Amino acid sequence: MKNHLQFHWGKYLAAIVIPIVLWTSVFSILKKPAPNEKLSILFVGEGLDTVSVQQEVERVLPELTDQKLQSISISQAAPGNRGYFEFMHPQIYRYDIIIITQSQCLENTGQVLFRTIPQALQDTFSFLPFYTESTEAGDHPYGLVICDGQLNNRFSSFYEGSEICYLFFSPESENLAGKNGKGNPSDDCALQIARYLLEIVN
Repeated sequence: MKNHLQFHWGKYLAAIVIPIVLWTSVFSILKKPAPNEKLSILFVGEGLDTVSVQQEVERVLPELTDQKLQSISISQAAPGNRGYFEFMHPQIYRYDIIIITQSQCLENTGQVLFRTIPQALQDTFSFLPFYTESTEAGDHPYGLVICDGQLNNRFSSFYEGSEICYLFFSPESENLAGKNGKGNPSDDCALQIARYLLEIVN
């Protein structure tokens, strides 16, 4: 028996460890929030007080929407030494809203990473200046100007920088009340928080 254990202990260990690993993995997958159960915002650049923004979003969101969320995250990052589009492309699948400072917003960012803002979203934010890019078919809006040094809105109260900032909606977001062709009309947390941050204050 001793010799048997000496040569086969690895099999017994694997028989114990593998089920634990599998169970933990399944539990983690089941526990992961669905796309319409989380709100994620990414700020690309420097100068945003993300901690205060997150606290504010967590405070006001229950008053703005009936959507039930398990997770709210406000992150800040920059491409660094990585290629810009190589860094940015995965982010549109991770975040509902991406805010980019002018210095981090390379030429054709809208056309390469995002889509022309759908008319339903254009109508919602028609009172604001759009970030546009020129194409063969003319100029098209891809984002919104959320900060230009003059707009005194809620976002600007958390932003310490001096750059123009652009807000882009992920074409993959399921939290825009279906105005981008995805998700349900009742799942509107990203839409509502964008309106809140863009709202002009005295």
